[in-house]
Amino acid sequence: MLAGKIALEDAYNARDRDGLRLADELERIGYLGPEPCVPRAFRAYLELHIEQGPRLEEEGLSVGVVEGIVAISWSRLTLHGVQDHAGPTPMRSRHDALVAAAEVVTGVRRIATELGGDLVTTVGSLVVSPNIVNAIPGRVALSIDMRDPQDATLDRALPLLDRVVQEACEREGVRYELEHYWRVPRTPFDAGVVAAVERAAKASGAGWRRILSGAGHDAQYMAALGPAGMVFVPSRGGRSHCEEEFTPMDDIEHGANTLFLAALDLAGRA
Repeated sequence: MLAGKIALEDAYNARDRDGLRLADELERIGYLGPEPCVPRAFRAYLELHIEQGPRLEEEGLSVGVVEGIVAISWSRLTLHGVQDHAGPTPMRSRHDALVAAAEVVTGVRRIATELGGDLVTTVGSLVVSPNIVNAIPGRVALSIDMRDPQDATLDRALPLLDRVVQEACEREGVRYELEHYWRVPRTPFDAGVVAAVERAAKASGAGWRRILSGAGHDAQYMAALGPAGMVFVPSRGGRSHCEEEFTPMDDIEHGANTLFLAALDLAGRA
């Protein structure tokens, strides 16, 4: 909201899986305040975060000096087949939405291997209907996430996705709707902030390297409002968004010291 990417009313009206409305829950816990959510002038924005990937740990480093965030594309696909009984319906006459979806899933993975480089592709959500043991799926909705350091790579990948979906649906005789609904270009961080983080990493005595973020962060939006940068610390095994997410305390200390020293530097007090 602060960066103007989401309207305040849209955020307030967002609901979770249980139907609970964000504004109502904020009011319930006493966090629905009167202060306007508007941009204000700032010297710099700094964010400390786990890498959410394996590179720092693999190289035995404690700090990542983040240069920016990769380009990201999100698509949603809905497949419409013919729901029918799993027993009496011959294989020759089936139009199975899940069979087409399975082909799309493998095709999405194939796009990354064929284009190579740093492109990553993921189908992270799959909703099957009616999702019962004795019915041929009549409807499947799924998500497609594509990320690469270069916007041009996503420009090449998206037409390949269009073709994968079209061919899979033609083979199974199902209809589809495909929407490329969200695209964020590569976000470079402010050169002065990145340099300050690098000086801080050196001064802290931590092992460090420059790195790109493969995940989106608040800093991505703050970079549209003013100078922004990030500090990464390692994720054990590259794991995140799971119970096994862990960062050793020594690395946390190096990251916190780097953040502190970079803030002093940017404030003119180093």
